[in-house]
Amino acid sequence: RTSPTSVSVSGSDPVYVKVGGTKALTATVAPSTANYNNTVTWSSNQAGYATVSNGTVTGKVATTTSVTDVNITASTANGKSAIRKVRVTQLSGGTTKYVKTGSAITLTPTKSAHAGTVNWTTSNSTNAKLSATSGNSVTVTAGAVGSYTVTATEANGGSATSYTIVVTSLAIS
Repeated sequence: RTSPTSVSVSGSDPVYVKVGGTKALTATVAPSTANYNNTVTWSSNQAGYATVSNGTVTGKVATTTSVTDVNITASTANGKSAIRKVRVTQLSGGTTKYVKTGSAITLTPTKSAHAGTVNWTTSNSTNAKLSATSGNSVTVTAGAVGSYTVTATEANGGSATSYTIVVTSLAIS
């Protein structure tokens, strides 16, 4: 019978996952011929922030500056283990905004501690024109009357929030 001499976990530190999202990790036992004590069990040292089941990590609550990383551990029955550090991200704040044709409005989502660069997209680049495609905020210039969607997506975990931009011909007070 051959027992594992080591275990490794896919990815590199840190792995990012958004609140409510999942990320699959894979454990590899060495040697590949190990046939005894080679079952891998998974655990999280901060299950309030991220849980793990059969290698699938689920983001629960955004990690903070004081709880930076969640340690996800893959362990074999003979005590070999490997840890992958996980950070949970969140982007929020998307709402409905009203703006008069020809006017502009600035959007700034709320970012969690480990959210990355914010990338911006629009459903209509003519009538909800963006001042930039990345940055912590964006100015949207209104074109024709209608309803348009502007989405902010953070680069690390992929967390996103959307704004509905309602363009009207009436002055907004």
